[in-house]
Amino acid sequence: MFATISLFASAQESAAGYAEAIKMINAAITDCYLIFSGMLITRVIVEEYLKKTVTILLTYSVSRYRLMAAKVLFVLGMTICLMSVTGLVSLVYLVAAGPYMKLSLGVFGEADFMCWLVQFGWSVILTVTFTLMSMSVAFIKKTSQSVFVSSLLAIIIVQILISQDIQGFSLVFGLISIVLTGISIKKYADKIE
Repeated sequence: MFATISLFASAQESAAGYAEAIKMINAAITDCYLIFSGMLITRVIVEEYLKKTVTILLTYSVSRYRLMAAKVLFVLGMTICLMSVTGLVSLVYLVAAGPYMKLSLGVFGEADFMCWLVQFGWSVILTVTFTLMSMSVAFIKKTSQSVFVSSLLAIIIVQILISQDIQGFSLVFGLISIVLTGISIKKYADKIE
């Protein structure tokens, strides 16, 4: 679906190669998985606080920080794995279906693959960065509405970063996210209201 929409959008803009289609596909995949990770955060983290089932989890002899860090790693791992599968399927579809749709994308070459690899790498970094920010919000606020709003805000910021070709700025956001998530786990994960 991402590939088809991107291919037709590229055809409308009369793209001369795969670069624009790849960029559009990766932007759509990033948006999709930011929403997915927000839903997963709500399910794995927030609902435990809302239903008060986290009190049972916190009675185990394992450190509370490690339990919450494991939840963070689970959400990130699921998101990245599924995002990778979607990215590869979209790339294969793009390469296979592009010529049959009579688009002027040309022949898919090594430079196009490297373009996809770079764009996909930035998409993963952006997704991890803003998923960590949503997790920080989840640990602090413990409401599904705050996670949803943070996911939507993340999509807006990601689209700005991608459209302006300043994805490198996400590394700064990433470092801030890692620190903020660590602090929020240590400071707010134990508080049950």
